[in-house]
This record gives sequence, structure tokens and C-alpha cells, in this order.
Amino acid sequence: MTALRQPRRRAPKGVVTGKPIWTRLLPNERACFDALNAQEGYSDSELGRRLMLPGLREAAALAGLAHLLEVQRES
Repeated sequence: MTALRQPRRRAPKGVVTGKPIWTRLLPNERACFDALNAQEGYSDSELGRRLMLPGLREAAALAGLAHLLEVQRES
């Protein structure tokens, strides 16, 4: 008998999913994004998140807002 697989979450636990951030890409940017995703195999949303977070961390650090990205630990 085959064990039932748990559905795979599309977003990490705790991610706000009700307010997506939409962005538009130029045709050459979209082609690059699609080529990267063909190699990585993520959903468009997951690849976008993986690409955006390093830039967000860098911009927050430069603006003195890095504390906003610290992981909140539950007691």
C-alpha cells in the first residue's frame, strides 16, 4: 500500500499569503527568469521570492532597517 503524500506548501510557514507583491518584467528579464526557473524547477512565486530576498536584506541594511527582517522566535 502506498502512503499518502502530504500536500506541499507553496510558501514557507508563516508567510503572509493574502497580500501578494506583483511586478512586471521586461521581455529580456522574463526570458532570463524563465531560463533560471527551467534549471531550478521552482514555481514562479518561489523563484521570485528566492531572488527578491537577498536584495531586500541588502536594501534594509543600507537603510538601517535590518532589524525588521530578524526572525521572530516563539517562546
